[in-house]
Amino acid sequence: METATVLGIGALGKAVVDALISRNITTKVLVRDLEKFKQLYVGEELPGRVGAVTGDLDSNQSLALALEDADTVFACFDTRYSYWSKNMPRWISRVGDLAAALQARIIFPGNTLNFGRVSPNERLLEEHPQNAHTEGGQLRIAIEQRLIRSALEGASLTILRFPDIYGPAVLQGLIYNLFKSAKENLATSWLGNPATNHDFLYSKDAGEAMVRAAMEPRAADTSLNYPGPQPMSSDEFISLVYERYGSDINPNLEIGGSLFSKLKNLVNKERKELIYLFEETLLLDGGKYQSIVGAPKLTNHITAVKETVEWYRSWFKT
Repeated sequence: METATVLGIGALGKAVVDALISRNITTKVLVRDLEKFKQLYVGEELPGRVGAVTGDLDSNQSLALALEDADTVFACFDTRYSYWSKNMPRWISRVGDLAAALQARIIFPGNTLNFGRVSPNERLLEEHPQNAHTEGGQLRIAIEQRLIRSALEGASLTILRFPDIYGPAVLQGLIYNLFKSAKENLATSWLGNPATNHDFLYSKDAGEAMVRAAMEPRAADTSLNYPGPQPMSSDEFISLVYERYGSDINPNLEIGGSLFSKLKNLVNKERKELIYLFEETLLLDGGKYQSIVGAPKLTNHITAVKETVEWYRSWFKT
């Protein structure tokens, strides 16, 4: 890998950019707003080896400019859940077609929605049947199949499947609301049963995993699972965040149990589809990644939450 393009500069995209820069790999990013991208580097200078292309995935011109000369494309873009079916298939097709024309390698972050419900505490291998029962999971499967078609047409493809990601630059969803609520010493809402074990992964570790896989030829045209350091209950994770902020509220008494939270879960489509993931323990097996790429590099949750809280503190100030 000599020149990489990162599409999507959220938490995962930023982590990938940071991992590429640490290896002195020439990197281009596609950004809608350059100033907002710079704000992700609170208190830091934008790394010098990063070239920013202003535009979006709906512009063939800006997308072609972003991918020009790239041998590796990190497809880290996302959109709000309600816009997934409208936007993601179109964007994936455009990226896949261009990557195939360039004979570039696509690195795509998957998740656990493809599998649907599984046996309790079962460690999922890459070959586990994909029986998604939610609309979002079925769409994920269709998107990955489209990328596989691009690989057959000239690109190569690596899918890395992650559990739920937290860390710097997560700016929407449950994780963002949790860190924001803890900062403001307020109760937070959550999904499902907070006592159920759940797998969490630090965004920096996910970014490192993607870049390491991209640099390994044997990881081309394959799917790899990448679990977090250790499953923990949502209760434990939320308490860890509140403790790091020094909040005096007892979050365990507030999450998931209020009538408001339950009603919100019933009427919100995303919450309704995803709630099973927080009521059942679903774990990925990382043995294949270790055998092909090497031992996972995982940050313990205490250190990862500390670094995340420090980033949010700086980001909220600006």
